[in-house]
Amino acid sequence: MPGFRVISAIAVAMAVVLACATSVLSYLAAIGALSTNCAGSDFIAGYRSGTSDFWALPLFSTCFAAVIEGARRNPKTTAILESFDAAVLDLGPFHVTYGMFLVYSVIFGFVAFNASMTEFSAKRYMAISTHCQLNGARA
Repeated sequence: MPGFRVISAIAVAMAVVLACATSVLSYLAAIGALSTNCAGSDFIAGYRSGTSDFWALPLFSTCFAAVIEGARRNPKTTAILESFDAAVLDLGPFHVTYGMFLVYSVIFGFVAFNASMTEFSAKRYMAISTHCQLNGARA
């Protein structure tokens, strides 16, 4: 299954990059929330600003990357690919089997959920940093 190895390695790389981005954005949002303009607020620009709120998304994002890597290395995943070999899509040299559809949709579903956490982290960082800068400009 060399195709699976390559595609799953790409999925793991994407998940790790997204986990790193989520971690950096959460860290920057936490630093903004701790600035003198916003310190002590429970909600900043509509987002919760507790310490656990800034740790949760990077932790889940890292766990999702670990799950993808675990699925990539698990022999059961390869067994699913081999046992469900009924063709779902057949376009000349391009064949998609039921096993490929099942495994890749789960793996890239985790990547998509990881991307949504990164998007939320970016929106939260932008809202908190903008709000705290505006509060500093008013003071």
